[in-house]
Amino acid sequence: MIARQHDEMIKYATALRLGTADAEAILRRFTRENTQHPTYKALLELGKAVKTAFLARYLAETDETSSTLPISRGREVRLGSRMPARRR
Repeated sequence: MIARQHDEMIKYATALRLGTADAEAILRRFTRENTQHPTYKALLELGKAVKTAFLARYLAETDETSSTLPISRGREVRLGSRMPARRR
């Protein structure tokens, strides 16, 4: 899916970067129809892949004895738990 939509993804990213289109207009185009736009679906999948790669790299570099993952603003999440850990 990502490979099929690559050119369109680059087109939208370039338009955003150059300022020839704003994000709101692009999002309106993606969500205008009842079905999701194929480029929008590909961007979602790319985001998932980037997130997975980041987490895999982070976990590979993290000390295996650590049982927490840092979250923004000093919060952390214990592995295997849904509740944020308390700061000590």
